[in-house]
Amino acid sequence: FEDLFFIDNQTGWACDGGGQIIKTTNGGNLWSQQYYNSDFYFRAIEFFDENLGFAGTLSDVLFKTENGGATWTNITASLPTVPAGICGMSVADDTTIFLTGVFYGGAYILKSTDIGTTWNYTSMGSYANGLIDIHFKNTNEGWAVGQSAQGTGLKAVILRTTDGGSTWNQVGISTDVNERAWKIQFLTDEIGFVSIEEVVPNPH
Repeated sequence: FEDLFFIDNQTGWACDGGGQIIKTTNGGNLWSQQYYNSDFYFRAIEFFDENLGFAGTLSDVLFKTENGGATWTNITASLPTVPAGICGMSVADDTTIFLTGVFYGGAYILKSTDIGTTWNYTSMGSYANGLIDIHFKNTNEGWAVGQSAQGTGLKAVILRTTDGGSTWNQVGISTDVNERAWKIQFLTDEIGFVSIEEVVPNPH
């Protein structure tokens, strides 16, 4: 399993690299498969509410549902630039969502302010070799994490924006090379965590 998203303490979705999306409506006690296609490696899933959600893959494909995952539609054609993969998603408010990727290179951010109808693409190559996860606390303030740009040792990096992704600043970087900041999660507006994947010499 690659990602997990709960809209409340009962209803949530998970996706995996085997091509499936599953859903629970009882806090994870029971799960049902909503979608399966082994051609797709799902990496990220995110919902605005109990009906409207998105699922991103490493197969250059973005899916959207408007009925809680009962059906999923490929909306890749709506993207201005098709990324190599989608690793992270973050809903910022009732209409705004950010996507990012990808862990093996080609860092970018996609932003929609109309619940995924249209998108804006920003290359992030000057900040990162690859981006893996993203979190916005509102439409202005957010963080993206991944691996620092080529020529910087490919270290784990944390970027921050306060203007909705128009500009970014580096606010954290690891001391060891060949690492990636893999996931970001906030418990409150002030307390957050970033997990690190170390490639060499001690993978973990």
